[in-house]
Amino acid sequence: MFVVQGKGVNRDEMKKDPIWSQMPAVKNGHVYVFDDSSSWLYTGAIANSQMIDDVLKSVVK
Repeated sequence: MFVVQGKGVNRDEMKKDPIWSQMPAVKNGHVYVFDDSSSWLYTGAIANSQMIDDVLKSVVK
Protein backbone atom coordinates (compact mmCIF):
# COMPACT_ATOMS: atom_id res chain seq x y z
CA MET A 1 0.00 0.00 0.00
CA PHE A 2 1.31 3.43 -0.89
CA VAL A 3 0.27 6.33 1.34
CA VAL A 4 0.80 9.86 0.12
CA GLN A 5 0.71 12.39 2.93
CA GLY A 6 -0.48 15.75 1.73
CA LYS A 7 -0.36 18.91 3.79
CA GLY A 8 -2.65 18.69 6.79
CA VAL A 9 -2.76 14.88 6.78
CA ASN A 10 -2.03 13.33 10.14
CA ARG A 11 -0.75 9.78 9.77
CA ASP A 12 -1.12 9.13 13.50
CA GLU A 13 -4.85 9.81 13.25
CA MET A 14 -5.11 7.44 10.31
CA LYS A 15 -3.35 4.71 12.30
CA LYS A 16 -5.94 5.02 15.10
CA ASP A 17 -8.71 3.86 12.78
CA PRO A 18 -9.54 0.21 13.65
CA ILE A 19 -9.87 -0.64 9.96
CA TRP A 20 -6.24 0.43 9.36
CA SER A 21 -4.77 -2.27 11.59
CA GLN A 22 -6.88 -4.96 9.91
CA MET A 23 -5.62 -4.29 6.39
CA PRO A 24 -3.40 -7.11 5.07
CA ALA A 25 -0.75 -4.66 3.81
CA VAL A 26 -0.49 -3.08 7.25
CA LYS A 27 -0.38 -6.46 9.02
CA ASN A 28 2.43 -7.63 6.73
CA GLY A 29 4.49 -4.43 6.84
CA HIS A 30 3.83 -3.49 3.23
CA VAL A 31 2.98 0.18 3.70
CA TYR A 32 5.16 2.77 1.98
CA VAL A 33 4.70 6.42 2.94
CA PHE A 34 5.60 9.44 0.84
CA ASP A 35 5.33 12.98 2.20
CA ASP A 36 4.04 16.13 0.54
CA SER A 37 7.44 16.87 -1.01
CA SER A 38 7.36 13.71 -3.13
CA SER A 39 6.55 13.62 -6.82
CA TRP A 40 3.34 11.72 -6.03
CA LEU A 41 1.43 14.98 -5.72
CA TYR A 42 2.43 16.19 -9.19
CA THR A 43 1.54 15.17 -12.73
CA GLY A 44 3.53 14.87 -15.91
CA ALA A 45 6.12 12.61 -17.44
CA ILE A 46 8.94 13.48 -15.02
CA ALA A 47 6.75 13.08 -11.93
CA ASN A 48 5.37 9.79 -13.24
CA SER A 49 8.89 8.50 -13.81
CA GLN A 50 9.87 9.53 -10.27
CA MET A 51 6.81 7.72 -8.87
CA ILE A 52 7.88 4.52 -10.62
CA ASP A 53 11.38 4.94 -9.17
CA ASP A 54 9.87 5.43 -5.69
CA VAL A 55 7.81 2.24 -6.02
CA LEU A 56 10.80 0.20 -7.16
CA LYS A 57 13.01 1.52 -4.34
CA SER A 58 10.29 0.77 -1.78
CA VAL A 59 9.50 -2.78 -2.77
CA VAL A 60 13.06 -3.90 -3.50
CA LYS A 61 14.43 -3.05 -0.02
